[in-house]
Formats: sequence, C-alpha cells, structure tokens
Amino acid sequence: MEKWEYKTLEFMMEGRGFLMSNGLKLDKFDDAINLMGDDGWELINTFTTNLSEGMTHQILCIFKRRKA
Repeated sequence: MEKWEYKTLEFMMEGRGFLMSNGLKLDKFDDAINLMGDDGWELINTFTTNLSEGMTHQILCIFKRRKA
C-alpha cells in the first residue's frame, strides 16, 4: 500500500505579491509552486481565506508526495 506525506503552506497576501509564513517574499505564486515541485511535492488543493469585501487574505496550499 502506498503511503503519502502531506504539507500545508500558507501564503499571505501583501500588496501585489505574496509573503510566505516563513517570511520569504515572492513576486510570483508560480515560483513557490515550482520550488515545491522541485522537491517532489504535488499541489493537490488550495483554499483561500477572505477579509471583508471579498479581499483574499491568505492562500493555503496542500501538497503531497510519496513517503520514502
């Protein structure tokens, strides 16, 4: 039976870019997803949380990869 490990990353909206929970600023969301893919993680779902008036506050990304 295959076993999986999961990782959740939180991307905070800051101005026109993203700020990861570890403080790393990213101009492009694609860059962060590609970094995870380079480490063998597959994006399986995303969730957003919103502030008032529908403004996105954060994006939660769920990744998985096979356990070694």
